[in-house]
Amino acid sequence: MPMTYGLEAFRGSVLEGSSPIMISPSLWKLTLTGIVYFIIGSISIKKMEKKILEKHFS
Repeated sequence: MPMTYGLEAFRGSVLEGSSPIMISPSLWKLTLTGIVYFIIGSISIKKMEKKILEKHFS
């Protein structure tokens, strides 16, 4: 869950005073999750666009 990684990073940096190196695993997980969601979203939008265009203009 992306919220978990963001909260871990926030908690580590603000509340515990951790260095950026210590919170980097959470940031990497958050970044990777964002990239995966972006790819899935892009593919879904392209499929939906194609479906709508075929339905209305074919």
